[in-house]
Amino acid sequence: MRYRHACYNSAMRQINKDHALRDFADVWDGTDFIDAVKNGLIKEYDPVVMFSIDGAQLYCNKGSDCWIYIWVILDRSPDLWYKKKYVLPGGFIPGPSKPKNLDSFIFPGMYHLSALQREGIPAMASIFGGVGHHGAYGCRLYCPQKGRHKPGGAQYYPACLKPVDSDIASSNHPNYDLRTMIVPTAEETEKRYLSNLTHVSEARSAAEYRARRLQTGLCKPTLLSGIDPRHRLRIPALFPTDLMHLCALNLTELIVGLLLGLLHGTLDCSVSDNRDSWTFSVLRDLQIWQAHGKAVAAATPYLPGIFDQPPRNPAEKINSGYKAVEYMTWIYGLAPTLLYRTLPSIFWRHFCKLVAGIRLVHQRRISQKELRRAHRLLIEYAEDFEVLYYQRRTSRLHFCRQSIHALSHLARQVTRCGPPGYTTQYTMERMIGDLGSELKQHSNPYANLSQRGVRRAQVNALKTMLPDLERNVKEFPRGAHPVGDNFVLLRAKDSCARPVLPCEALVIKGYFREAGGIYHTEGEGAEAAWIPMVQQWARLCLPNGQAIRSLWKESLKALNEVQIARNVKITFGGVTRFAEVRFFFTMRIRGVEHALALVSLYTHPDPTLLHESSGTVASCIHQGDAALAVIHVKCIIAGIAMERFFVVEKLGLDVACMNGIVEETVEE
Repeated sequence: MRYRHACYNSAMRQINKDHALRDFADVWDGTDFIDAVKNGLIKEYDPVVMFSIDGAQLYCNKGSDCWIYIWVILDRSPDLWYKKKYVLPGGFIPGPSKPKNLDSFIFPGMYHLSALQREGIPAMASIFGGVGHHGAYGCRLYCPQKGRHKPGGAQYYPACLKPVDSDIASSNHPNYDLRTMIVPTAEETEKRYLSNLTHVSEARSAAEYRARRLQTGLCKPTLLSGIDPRHRLRIPALFPTDLMHLCALNLTELIVGLLLGLLHGTLDCSVSDNRDSWTFSVLRDLQIWQAHGKAVAAATPYLPGIFDQPPRNPAEKINSGYKAVEYMTWIYGLAPTLLYRTLPSIFWRHFCKLVAGIRLVHQRRISQKELRRAHRLLIEYAEDFEVLYYQRRTSRLHFCRQSIHALSHLARQVTRCGPPGYTTQYTMERMIGDLGSELKQHSNPYANLSQRGVRRAQVNALKTMLPDLERNVKEFPRGAHPVGDNFVLLRAKDSCARPVLPCEALVIKGYFREAGGIYHTEGEGAEAAWIPMVQQWARLCLPNGQAIRSLWKESLKALNEVQIARNVKITFGGVTRFAEVRFFFTMRIRGVEHALALVSLYTHPDPTLLHESSGTVASCIHQGDAALAVIHVKCIIAGIAMERFFVVEKLGLDVACMNGIVEETVEE
């Protein structure tokens, strides 16, 4: 529980030394939290929690919706946030109908929280109290940008550029420039929020209330405003962007709708518009769509297990429960390459900017340089989106969604709340999956779910009071060989040392020489006379939980029986390279055991393609025996997918591993 205190002290030392943070690696690096500690609102021994709520469908093909909320303890390391015993169940709201008054269900939990803070909570009445994303001020961060609507329409869209073919007074306000627009501070936003809230609450009639609601974007106070301001962040700054819903659901739905046109049914075409003019909807062509779907499905053997569920053929399965993780791998992993020369060049380059920016903000540690690049890419994407797709036409105003607008805030949120991967709903999703898997009484699932939550809370309390009830030692399968810094060699292991190929022996000798190895026989011919014999290992477990495999064993299986996990991202010669692992082995040099990997290096990515794609498409060529090298296993950064032959990295790998998504290290 001292983790937060250590993070704050580390951040302050860096700020005092360099006058700024070099990178953002935790929520405690955000200015909102640093300022709260400086101002004495968060004291050394104060616990800090994060509230998370989401809906869940208990059964795939049955109306079984419910709502769950939890408390996440931020004082612990993020590696522990997703552990069952550290997630506190808050409440369960039964379905299948959506709750009409969500606040009434959440109020008891907030009341207990406030009681623990030794304060009362007024009985005041969605969580934020805004009008929602369809309102004139629909941004969940309550920024001052006003939306625009179609003639006779009630829904507003956050378009920066006003339409050129419409002159509606309520939508004819000046254009917004995302590059120069002044973003108010959290304090300024809270003052505007409170002032507007007072303005709405003083309405004397229903008509006046509706008018003021439209003017302010507020319909009621948030329930969280009942918490003592000394014990929470400012409103609405305490509602950060949810990266999971934004990137995995909202953006992917819009992108797929644009690519497919009306085929997927997610994007309407106005009467005054013509979908034949949608040059970006390349997947409307059935043959292209089916070919693209087959290419997505064909990538499955090349995606390691850390990618969780590989994307199925979207042309066949997109309406059959296509999962968020499938969308993530398809859109942000495979699509930049698979859409190359399929999507018109200007749209393809524009799409790659989004992918590059999203990949950057999904990192667990984001440097200042990476943050500036992510902000530039996402701003350019949002600006160009209106030029390329919306085209300032009223008939396409509905293309401009809040998910596009949210991109302009995403990088700035990092400076306030740290990397957004820490404040996503992934903890909640894991909790839903855990409790859902424990359901036994399917005739009354809601009561059963609630009781499972109560049981979880009781067990967690016991484990906290009596830590010896649970063993925390991570166990590896029989025959595992730890080599330091949480790197572990895993079986299969060859029964004895065997000679290697001549080309492999050459690079092993080179590594031995450069590492200062000494031959037992003296003379210049000692190295030439030495025939290296090694005992091969099949797998390596990385500190992030990935299990890296090798060509030695994977080559024994047919392509349709394996998910290739032998391709890695490494540090080699001071630069980042990609390589294929042939086998792992150990070698003793000057009395010290070295855990090594014999790899075949891929070529450097094609520079032209890498530049045009904003760094998202790394096309490499396998070099086989011509580029062999021996590296220490600790030079391996992560496992990757090399899909004939372009690189696909797991989006948000560090966050996924933090979420508990690791590959099984069973004995082989």
